[in-house]
Amino acid sequence: ASAHYLKDMYDIYKDWNLVIAAYNCGPGTINKAIRRSGGKTDYWEIYNYLPKETRGYVPAFIAANYVMTYYCKHNICPMETDIPEATDTVQISRNLHFEQIADICGISLDQIKSLNPQFKKSIIPGESKPQTLRLPINHISAFIDKQDTIYAHRSNELFKNRRVVAVSDTRSTARNSKGSTATGNVTYHKIRSGENLGSIARKYGVTVNQLKSWNGLRSTRISAGKRLKIYK
Repeated sequence: ASAHYLKDMYDIYKDWNLVIAAYNCGPGTINKAIRRSGGKTDYWEIYNYLPKETRGYVPAFIAANYVMTYYCKHNICPMETDIPEATDTVQISRNLHFEQIADICGISLDQIKSLNPQFKKSIIPGESKPQTLRLPINHISAFIDKQDTIYAHRSNELFKNRRVVAVSDTRSTARNSKGSTATGNVTYHKIRSGENLGSIARKYGVTVNQLKSWNGLRSTRISAGKRLKIYK
């Protein structure tokens, strides 16, 4: 689908930089930038009329291609990986530690981490929202068959520092002076001008991917005045 999209965009713009930009922000935004520039069809000439993220997206793409092509000239060596050719995913709806999976399924921690880089602390926070776990395909059946054993294995040891909070049926709502509203275990942050997902994520101690997942965002573009849902 991506390849077809890129081909279609190239048939329209005849410029790969514009194609990559359109992949990031959409052809409608590119067309608007072209009109604002007086009809220029070169990426660098419409650069100042593009969204901030897209202005960084194309140079980053060029830099990545440069590194992939000329890595030897800069003493950059490819790293070997043990990622298997065939993998599959399962949905996790409870908190789970990588060590529980490794112990019961016989998969190394390094391999689990390499297949699931979105989880930074070796913990899958499935209780807040269903999460996706990727495993070698030959271990998927074992995981499904032994789920109850895996969740129970060393749970008291691995999650001993996690607090259990009792939540009453009547949840109070508190608003602070920084534009966020808390209801139960969910905080609603009102986006201010100049804020981005990265700065908001750092403020609440969460990741950008979590913010996108909780709020159904497909990109990192946000608008001032709207609210973001954040789980504690």
